Amino acid sequence: MRAVTRYICGMLLMRLALLLVGIVSLLISFELMETADNILAATDGRSYPLLRFVVLRAPDLISQMLPIAALIASILTLGDLLRHRELVAIWNAGVSNFGVIRSLLPVAVLTLVVQFALENWVVPSTIQSLRAWGVVADERKDSGSESPTVWLRSGNDIVALPREAAMRGEVKDVSIFVRDARGALIERLDAPSAQPVAGGWKLDSATRHTVDPPRVTHGEELTWPGQLDLESVSLVALPPRELPLDRIIDLVINDAYGQRPTALYETWMNHRVASAFAPTLMIFLVAALAQRFRRTGTFARLFIFSLVIGFGFLVFDKATLAIGEAGLLPSWLAAWAPSLIFLALIGTILLRDEGQSSEFTAAPGRGLQG
Repeated sequence: MRAVTRYICGMLLMRLALLLVGIVSLLISFELMETADNILAATDGRSYPLLRFVVLRAPDLISQMLPIAALIASILTLGDLLRHRELVAIWNAGVSNFGVIRSLLPVAVLTLVVQFALENWVVPSTIQSLRAWGVVADERKDSGSESPTVWLRSGNDIVALPREAAMRGEVKDVSIFVRDARGALIERLDAPSAQPVAGGWKLDSATRHTVDPPRVTHGEELTWPGQLDLESVSLVALPPRELPLDRIIDLVINDAYGQRPTALYETWMNHRVASAFAPTLMIFLVAALAQRFRRTGTFARLFIFSLVIGFGFLVFDKATLAIGEAGLLPSWLAAWAPSLIFLALIGTILLRDEGQSSEFTAAPGRGLQG
């Protein structure tokens, strides 16, 4: 069994590494064609800016592509073994359906650890370095989860800050919507900057828009009696994907400091752990389907079914995550439901084919067709 494990894991790891290198290299090449001029303009005296960009950008792309690469690498590996009857020999040697799954555990656990480490520690750090450098990939600037304005709450009042300023912990170009106890708008205050003072914030050169009576006044120095924690402002300004798990847990414990819905961070707290299992589940899916198509031995069926189910899982995972962020599903359910359903499907395929595999092993003359 150890020889089988080394053989299959070696093939899978080699294909997985080659696929990751190829996919990430292609994506980075496309980004460099679009942003090379900006990168060179923002060198700030640093050597090898393009290489530095590649090093900082690669972890994020690897974390996004690892589940897909694990799916395709598993299809290529097990499909090749199935096509050349090597899996048949393994099954006929007495290895069960679950035995093949166990032989893939070393690679499955490795992908789980790598996925979690990238998403929780490496990606947040590298993205912060890119932001500090002034180079951010276009997909981040245009991401639907990263609007140009951060909306915060202080008591009954609503505060709007530019996202870039909020991420630096600065209160600039601020708009404050002052509301009464019933939530009705009383006035709007706009100021180019604000400084903390005793009892609130001092607004410089503020513009006041009152509702009743409707009137606009300019150039006032006002003191707004609200509260804004600059450290918490910089945290809530970042997309949850760019925060490590300990900071997300801190936001959950402190109810997002009253600045954003707690459901958003509760969902991401669960999803950060659940998403680490995605590459592992992709490997197990292909192994289960290989058992399913052992009689036909056709690579095409294995390829099509694996891709359809695998990409369906990824789409479903994104959909439930968005629903959980909006607070329309319990956070744990939104984060874990896709993985649990996917795991149940894999288990169903394996258990359903267990009896058939025993019959097939007992009658090796009924081999692969074609």
